[in-house]
Amino acid sequence: MPDFYPSVLFDKLDEFMLEFEQHDKEIKSGVVVVGDAAAYALVWEYGNKRQHKQGPRTVIGTNPKGDMEWMSSQAPFGYIRVHERDYMDAVMFELGRAKFDQPDAAAMTRELEKRASNASKLIAEIIKDSAPHDSWDLAHAIKVVDASDPILDLESDNFETLLVENAE
Repeated sequence: MPDFYPSVLFDKLDEFMLEFEQHDKEIKSGVVVVGDAAAYALVWEYGNKRQHKQGPRTVIGTNPKGDMEWMSSQAPFGYIRVHERDYMDAVMFELGRAKFDQPDAAAMTRELEKRASNASKLIAEIIKDSAPHDSWDLAHAIKVVDASDPILDLESDNFETLLVENAE
């Protein structure tokens, strides 16, 4: 037997989809390292390619690219990627708090932008907590990126190249 859906559910669908198309946009948010700490932030994650023997606070570890590198003994598996599941939990937590009963698509976009920003704040705190705390400079340099920041427009391939270049 076929399923029948009340037509009232679809009465305003065309109107909603047209409005959604007019306000449709990708929701962006992010976390960056600013200031002097940006110069070395990714060495903690990717290892030190210039190092050839163990130092006083280093161990051999596997970086996100799968390469064996000298890593800090404070973060032998990095300090960013080890919390990927926690980042997803933060996003899901904020999506769970979203109020989807907005009057129009523009209001829904603002609601999702707010949730993305809140998720980034949670993620920044997770990263700060797991960053090596030798001088605390790195943890203090981790900031949430404003949705209008051009760094969020980088393609993921370019961003990965940027990360690797900074780590070397």
